[in-house]
Amino acid sequence: MSTMKRAIVKEPKAVLHKIAKEVPMNTIASARIQQIIRDMSDTLRASEDGIGIAAPQIGLSLRMFSRPSSTPSPEGFRSCAWSPAGLQPT
Repeated sequence: MSTMKRAIVKEPKAVLHKIAKEVPMNTIASARIQQIIRDMSDTLRASEDGIGIAAPQIGLSLRMFSRPSSTPSPEGFRSCAWSPAGLQPT
């Protein structure tokens, strides 16, 4: 599967101000979500500054973020977290 660096969304884009949609646990392994994780990792890796990136920063209203992994993995860079159903932003 290919990966893609996406443009980082900047103010005043509405997606940055919306409450992002939850990502149900049963969708994490889907091709779509896995592609988003790869794209977020590529976008973060290509940025000159930043310690993490959230899905809204690449234009997707989803409760997930990616950061560099502190432990080696076969994929290298990828580490992702998401807000499961039932959790509300504070």
